[in-house]
Parts: sequence; C-alpha cells; structure tokens
Amino acid sequence: MLDYNILIGTRRLEISHFIIIFLFTVNACPIFGQALSPESPVKIQGYNSAHIYWLNLSTNGNWATWNLHYESDADTLMVKNTENGIKYNLPKGTNGKFANSNKLFIYTTNDNQVKMLNLNNGHNEIIPEAYKFQLSKSGRYLALKIKSDKGYSLLIKDLEQNRNLRLSGIMQYANAFNPKKPWLVYTTEVNNKKSIKLLDLKKFESLKLIESKNSDYFNLSWSDDGKSLLFMEKVSYSQKEYYTNRLYKFSMHTTPKLMYLDAYKNSSFPVGHTISNRKPFLSENGNNVFFYLEKIQKKNNNSNPSKVEIWKGSDALIPVTKKHKNRSNGPWLATWDLKANSITPIGNPQYPEAVLTGNEENAVLYNNWEHEPQEKAAADIDLQIYSLKKKSVTPLVTNFKNKNGHLIISNNSDFIVYFKNKDWWVYNIAESSHKNLTAELNTTFIRDSTYYKSSRVAYGFGGWLTENNAILLYDEYDIWLIELDGSRKVKLTSGNQNKIQYRLSNVGLINRKSNLIKYSKPEYNLKKGLILKATGTLGRTGYLKWKKNKPLQKIVFGASYISAMKKLNKTGYLYIRETQNTPPQIIYKRKGSEEKKLYQSNETAAKLFKSKREIIEYPDQNGELLKGILMYPVHFDPSKKYPMIVQIYEKVSETFYKFKLPDKLKDNGISKRTFSQNGYFILLPDISYTTGNPGFSAVHCVKSAVNEALKYNFINKTKIGLAGHSFGGYETAFIISQTDMFAAAVASSGIMDLTSLYFSIDEYYTKKSTMWRFEDDQMRFEKPYFEIQKNYLNNSPIQHANKIKTPLLLWAGKKDLLVDYSQSLEMFLALRRLKKEVKMLLYEDEGHTLLNFENQINNEVQVKNWFDTYLK
Repeated sequence: MLDYNILIGTRRLEISHFIIIFLFTVNACPIFGQALSPESPVKIQGYNSAHIYWLNLSTNGNWATWNLHYESDADTLMVKNTENGIKYNLPKGTNGKFANSNKLFIYTTNDNQVKMLNLNNGHNEIIPEAYKFQLSKSGRYLALKIKSDKGYSLLIKDLEQNRNLRLSGIMQYANAFNPKKPWLVYTTEVNNKKSIKLLDLKKFESLKLIESKNSDYFNLSWSDDGKSLLFMEKVSYSQKEYYTNRLYKFSMHTTPKLMYLDAYKNSSFPVGHTISNRKPFLSENGNNVFFYLEKIQKKNNNSNPSKVEIWKGSDALIPVTKKHKNRSNGPWLATWDLKANSITPIGNPQYPEAVLTGNEENAVLYNNWEHEPQEKAAADIDLQIYSLKKKSVTPLVTNFKNKNGHLIISNNSDFIVYFKNKDWWVYNIAESSHKNLTAELNTTFIRDSTYYKSSRVAYGFGGWLTENNAILLYDEYDIWLIELDGSRKVKLTSGNQNKIQYRLSNVGLINRKSNLIKYSKPEYNLKKGLILKATGTLGRTGYLKWKKNKPLQKIVFGASYISAMKKLNKTGYLYIRETQNTPPQIIYKRKGSEEKKLYQSNETAAKLFKSKREIIEYPDQNGELLKGILMYPVHFDPSKKYPMIVQIYEKVSETFYKFKLPDKLKDNGISKRTFSQNGYFILLPDISYTTGNPGFSAVHCVKSAVNEALKYNFINKTKIGLAGHSFGGYETAFIISQTDMFAAAVASSGIMDLTSLYFSIDEYYTKKSTMWRFEDDQMRFEKPYFEIQKNYLNNSPIQHANKIKTPLLLWAGKKDLLVDYSQSLEMFLALRRLKKEVKMLLYEDEGHTLLNFENQINNEVQVKNWFDTYLK
C-alpha cells in the first residue's frame, strides 16, 4: 500500500491503495504500466533500464565482469570470457572477485548468500550459511563469515589445496589478511573471554595474541609491509568515571613483540586526554604509531537538565555548527615513539586538522573554522608547518582558499605545492622557501568568471613524476610539465588548438599513501609513457597514449562517450562506449588487435527509443552563442506538428553523446526517451548566467533556445512544456512568472522563496546558515541580501506568483535535506490563494530525488498526465 498526499488547486485528495498494472512482452524487457490518478488514466510506455557498473578484468585478461543494475528487478552479475565468449549470468549477484589464479569467481547475492563459480566447468556452488567474504591478495585463501544457530564462525578455504578450517566464536575479521604473508587476524568471544588470534594459513594453526574478560578489541589493521599489526582495546575505569582506549602494536619480526599504550599509565601522555576511536597507522620506518588524541569524556550522568540553546550574534559559530563541527575536544593527530615510549601531540585545539608530509617528518596544520563567521561554501584557512623533530610551528600560507586539489603534498619528499592568487606555488620545507611556478606562463590555470564563485578553482594538479622533481599541471585544455626548481616548463599536449581537453588518466596509476589520500596525487613515469583522457566538443571522450617525442597514439577516441577504462598491464583495455543512439556497450581491446564487443546493454531500448538528435545554437543575454540538444520524436513525420518539452539545468550540451535511457531514477520524473516515444520533441538548452540575476538569465537563454527551435515548422508553438528539477525547478518556476510561452510546467524540489531560504539553517549537510548558497555558490548573487535586496526579490519566484498563468505541477520529497519541501509548499499556497491552476505531489520518505521504484512509476504517470492534458 502506498499513500500519496496530492493537492490540487483548492481541494485536497488522498489516494490510498495505489494500483499499478504491468503488461509484459514475451521477452520481459519493456514494461507498459497504467496507474490510477485523479484524472483519467493515461497509458504510458516505460522500460526497465539496465545500468552497467563495477566493470573489471581478471589479472590474466581472460575474463571480464560487470554488474547490471535494473530499476525494477534484482541486479545481475555478468562474467564473460574475453577470448571464447563463454558467459555466465548470475542473478542477484554483486561484489564479485576472481580467485585461485582466475579459476574461480566468488560473489555475494542481495539475499545474503555467498556463491563460488568454477570458471572452467560452470559449476555454481552455494556456500552454506555464509553471508560475506574476504579474499587474500594472492587469491588463494578465502575467509567466509558464517551465521548459524550456534552464532558466528569463520570458514577458511585454501582454494589451491582444497583445505577447509572452521573457527568458532568470531566477532570481527575486517582487513583480516596480511598483505604480504599467509596470516589472518580475527577476534573471538568464547566462554565470555574475548581474544585476538593469528592464523597461520599454511599450517592452519592459530596463535592467541591477547585475551580479556571485560574489553572489546577493534580497529585491527596490518602495516603495509605486513610486519606489524595495530589494534585497540576499549577500557572502562570505574574509579575514573570515564572510558578510554589502549593502543597495541604487535611486531611479527624474528622475535614477536607486543607493545601497548595506555593513557592512564603512560607518564608522557597529556593530562586530561585519552586515545580516540579513530584508526591509527604505522609510520613507514616502523618507529612511530600515529593515532588521535581527544579530551576525556565523562560517563553520561544527565546531571544538567537544561535544554536551552543560547545564540549570540557575536559568536564565531552558531550553536548548530558548534554542536556538529566543534573540534576543541579533539580528535587531534599525535605520535607514539615506540623506542622512547613517549607521546607528542601534533594537532591541537587551535589547529585541530593535521596531515603528515610524505616523509612523515612534518605535518600541515589548519583550522576549518578559524575565520568564522563568513558565508563561503568552504572558509579560507591559514596553513602552518609543524616539525615533528623540532616540535615547532612555521606559518605556510594565510587566507588559503580551502578547495579540494589546491593543496598537494609530495609522497616522499620535502615539497608542498599549493594554488593561490591564480598561480601554482611550491614550498620547500627544508629551505623554508616559496616559489611561484606559473606566473611567467601565457595561460590561465583557474576557471574563469563564467563559473560561480565557489567553483572558480584551479583546473587541477595532475600528479608527480616518480623522481618528485617535477609536477604535471592542467590549464583549460592542456597538460604542463614543470620542474620544481623552475628550470623547465613544457606543455606536453596541444589541446587548445582543437579545443580538446587532455587530462591524465588514472588507468595504471601508482597508489597514493593511505594517510595522504585527500592531499596527495599519483606518480607517473614519463619513460613508460602516459595514458590521457581526451574530451572534445559536446562531451565526446576517449583515451590516447603519450610518449616523449612521439605523436599521440589513439587507443579509442571518436564520436562517442567512453567511460570506466581499465588497463591490464600491457595486454589490453576494457571500457564502456555509448553514443546518442547506441546504449552502453562493453568493449575489450587487446594490444594490436581489433575491438571486441563483449556486451550490448538495453538492446530493446535501442530499437524502441531510437530518434534523431541534433544541436541548435542561439544567443545568450550577452550575444554569446550557446548550444542546445534537440531530440526528435520516435517515428518522426515531418508533415505533422508536435508538442515540445523543454528540460533545463545549467549546461547539458556536453551530454550529447550519452545514450539517454528511459530512466525514472536518473531523470527525476521527466523520462526523455519515454516522452520522445510518445510523440514529443525534447529540448535541452544550455544556460549562461549574469551575476546577481540567475532567474532573468535563465529566462533569456531558454526563450532564445525555444525561439530557435520554433524555426522548425513541425513544432507546435502553442504546445510547449517546461520542466526542471532542483536548481532547474527554481528556474522553471521563475521563467513561467516572466513569460506565457509555455502551456504547462513541472517544477520539482526547487527553491521558490529566496528570502526565506537565505535566512535558513542547513542542519543536515553544512551545519551552517544557507547564505553561502547565494553569496558563493550556484545562486550566483555574490553579495549579501541587504546589499542587493532588489536583486534577491526580483529573482525570487514567489514574488512573481501573481503573474504566473502557466498550469504548474510541483513535486517534492518530504524528507528532502537539500531543499526543504516547504519551498514547494509556499509556491503551492501562493498559487492556490491566487486561484491559479496548480497541483502538488508530496512523497513520504523521499529525499531530493525519488528512490522508491513505485514512487518513480507514480511520478512518471503524474507528469505524463500533466503534459498530455495541456500539450496533446
């Protein structure tokens, strides 16, 4: 049973027991559904779209695997031989891994089973009572979590020698396999005693490492070299009225050794502090353990009954931000010197964020909230360098724009690269020197003012060269090699000439350090060449190989969209290709051979929904030409006139080469292919913006695009609809307040009242006021409300509700955490009071987009009924 609240004009209708009838064809692919609605039922033809994800290759390249995700059916896991074409379809399968020298394929199902497929004979075995698994790096050993009436156990399989071992009383075994040696670690609880044990996988013999009656063990992790094991123990000191953790390090050297750190017993431990639950990690030289400190939190006694929040205008942070973002109590990074058994704090209340440099001799410190109050998406910060050896702090950069990719720490040297004032700089820690690397270059490395403020960031840092003496940087189209001493600055590509953007591909990259994931970049070896991703006009993509002093060698690049590229050493590539009329297909290409199509998705959709698509051009408010995608109806007849739906959201022409599936989940109620099949033109126009006037910018661009499309005499100018979701929902509501061009409109999850949202709190994501969305982000006002109040009011749909003549369908999720459904409710109430033609759909338990398939079906029916009523 589904319950919908549907509000129509001045009356309220409640619909229960919503019924959907499906008629299936023989091959069970297309779905024809009919739903009961307040209006007369209208038949709508849909399709059960399949999306490809988790594409991967076996280590020898003989097998490929991928998942097919369906809108309405259980996922299917596919495995196919790249040479002889043998294929296995595994219904409900997911999370597949090749094992035992690629002879076996292990996977789970969405009903919590683990299965093992023999790739040689096709035998598919269910492993009884197993519901999840881990595979050793070598693929030889398999660990299966078993749940039975007797509790949890662990089944270990030696796949090479066909040996099994069952271990009882299992509590956890995450990250169990040693990365280098045949060992496995796990925790058990037997007879009320908890312990950590090591299993020798060759001998199938266990060693008890530690045991306790009262403590829980957690955060088990191996060092990268496999020689050490870190774990933590939860300890409660009743006499101290607080909880704490112990930190352990077990060394698997010639003589095994177990060490531990206890905040209560170590004399060098900062008073009033304890060890945080955050996962620790070992230094590369094995001499230190990095962990996190926090202030002691007393056991909750609820002694303060007061529930009053105090908000003061002079406070740097409002209470909701303090509650969720405050780091004054920790956790902060610290180091445990194993030889001296001493503790050194690295982070602190003033600078709670700390990230180690690549050689682990220094750390970069900062405070995300130091410059509050402010109204940016991310506040500027001051960066400090902390020397672990000298225990001293040196300023690095002040008022640094804290954007992902603007701070890069070398993987194993003394260099930090950062982006400031439109240029890339390098800081040499050993010399305490700064050098501007790009000031002399006749190009720009930052996105221009056509982007909103928070997205005016560097085009990007590509990576380090393996010697760490040079870096690879991006401008708009090309890749630059720049040596850190400034002696050489070379452009490696010539994309600017043909407006082709080149970027380094992550295919075959060297792994980054685990403790530097956010701030490090991969390393590339120029002697081995580079694999580049190329993006051309209208979003066509492909991959090419770069080698020094040689022209670019094409791997795949043409009038198509290429994604999910995988490389297998030197033998070949696996990737997904699609075009505007060809659904995604999986291609395997061995070196020196032709492409081989392993799989074609959505073959029925390709036949049912094939239609012409072309680009139109039209001027924006500044006279610059923009592009729009015009999709023709399926079975187009030039002698007829057709209705058209305009769907809007910023810039979409770069999706020209992507096949648009009739996908309810992705299209947010406007299934382009479905409407195309039902006799509609679809127009997807690009929109450019003038700062301070987002609404009027959209009005000009959309009207200009529609007028260009109307030059085709087979489009009926009196039967045009408009639709948009989220920011597009805002634009839709505003546009129909400024023009009568549209006969019907659908605005979903959009902002309707700029004033009320500006003075609101985002309690779910940023935990701060929403002013940043207007002054620094997508709304593009760039100035505070009271400085340009007229602009805010003039661009607010609710302020122009009295001018709306277009029938409007609104819909939103009642649990939308991005744009509260009250925004749609405000517009509904305004139009209802004005006695306008309006209808609103509110979906229980849905957020910013609809995830429930039955709700998607309902929405598709409601939207199609709406447009058919006014446009057909």
